[in-house]
Amino acid sequence: MQRFTTSGTYLSKWGTQGYAGGQFNNPIGVAVDGAGNVFVADTYNHRVQKFDASGTFLATWGGYGSADGQFDYPYGIAVDGAGNVLVADSYNHRVQKFDQNGNVLMKWGSQGAGDGQFGFPYGIAVDGAGNVFVTDTANHRVQKFTSAGTFLAKWGSEGAGEGEFQTPCGVAVDDGGSVFVVDRNSHRVQKFDAAGTFLATWGSQGTGEGEFQNPWGVAVDGAGNVYVTDTYNHRVQKFAPATQMAPVAAFSANVTGGAAPLAVGFTDESTNTPTAWAWEFGDGATSTEQHPVHVFVSGGTFAVNLTVSNAGGSGTTTQNITVAAGLLPVPPSTDPPTDTDGDGLYEDVNGNGRKDFADIVLFFNQMTWIAANEPVGLFDYNGNGRIDFADVVWLFNNL
Repeated sequence: MQRFTTSGTYLSKWGTQGYAGGQFNNPIGVAVDGAGNVFVADTYNHRVQKFDASGTFLATWGGYGSADGQFDYPYGIAVDGAGNVLVADSYNHRVQKFDQNGNVLMKWGSQGAGDGQFGFPYGIAVDGAGNVFVTDTANHRVQKFTSAGTFLAKWGSEGAGEGEFQTPCGVAVDDGGSVFVVDRNSHRVQKFDAAGTFLATWGSQGTGEGEFQNPWGVAVDGAGNVYVTDTYNHRVQKFAPATQMAPVAAFSANVTGGAAPLAVGFTDESTNTPTAWAWEFGDGATSTEQHPVHVFVSGGTFAVNLTVSNAGGSGTTTQNITVAAGLLPVPPSTDPPTDTDGDGLYEDVNGNGRKDFADIVLFFNQMTWIAANEPVGLFDYNGNGRIDFADVVWLFNNL
């Protein structure tokens, strides 16, 4: 064990390889209680050791096995607010909870992929409310439990996307309840809120600052600084409190024009994980749904505005929706044009309920009339902003 200041200045060390009290065989997990006592998961000795802040040996418990109080490669270790010690007993696929003297208080978990089951749990952390977070490594997820071991939630699956994991290992919780997970084989750290909503990520494979080679452990201090053991780069890296990136607003609409009343379905496509949505439809109506449907009851061009936000900031974007108050028949037809395929373009110019060559002829003959009497956006088939011969060609090619 080595001890450092928060700036990385060496303070002290203790331990040698061996089996006696104060000796270690591949220690992996470490935790500190409120009194400064240090608890070490002495992994290959299948035990926990307790030291005071200066490294003086105080106690040990465990031994190889699957009985209560025994371990099969304990990896992660944490101390809750009451001073109880929680251990991720990895190869027994369970969590064990002890008092300060090593007496077993409870245990939970078994091998499997169901809620409350584990596939080689590695990391463990406790938040200020006593909730327990466990990296369920072979199942590529995080599980959350009450202090009594009751399953609360889970998140994650195998992959390299946001909120996905490739062998999650270390886990830590800051004073605000944010959860930091070392995504070992993706060479990064991911940050979540207490419910498992993705907030931020950093890191990639490499040897530069902010890069990792199969990181393992993570810890957070009272100021929110994040410390990561960068395993195969043989170093510890310290990061300032992680902040969430502001979302970039984006959305799509299933139609962008048509005759009133026009129902339009909007799909939020914003990035960087927004948590709130504020829609303004340009006709005085609003919505806070992520994917709203709005009905425009009158004609006009409406600027639809979406503002998305999260803890990192906000972003805004706008798109126009063109709504016809009611189309006029194109002379000499007596029926108004229709949108036969629901794409917001009125290709059935003569209103007979189908797209055919007669629509091309009528459009060609009445381009000037259409431009003067109909909403241009509904007949501007090629999207160049005007009614012209290019629209005739488009209509012919798209019969």
